[in-house]
Amino acid sequence: MAEKRLQEANVSDEAKELAEINHLIVETDKKYGEKTRERSFKRNADVQRLSTKIRELEEKEATQQEIKFGFFQIRAKRKAAEQLTQTQQELKSTKNELQVTLENFTAEQEEMHDNCEKRKQELIEI
Repeated sequence: MAEKRLQEANVSDEAKELAEINHLIVETDKKYGEKTRERSFKRNADVQRLSTKIRELEEKEATQQEIKFGFFQIRAKRKAAEQLTQTQQELKSTKNELQVTLENFTAEQEEMHDNCEKRKQELIEI
């Protein structure tokens, strides 16, 4: 009888330990989901801001292209060409910034996922 009670106590302790580990795994998934949502909101805001800036620069570039090829004085044409070059450089820089933002998000997301999976694996192996 005492042996049976001891076995039941051991099973009960093991069940509690498994429930605790299961709870930790669920919490890990929950934290990962929250971090993923936060990062997604930030990425979306950054992408929207940069996309708007790119669209504005493209419109500005088109306007400056028209001015550059218009019939103005030589000085005005030279100034328009300089402004066009500057706008084109800013546009290129903004597009690069957008690309880097997206690449960084992907890398950070993969790292967060790997860390989450590693933590869950550690909990499972306990």
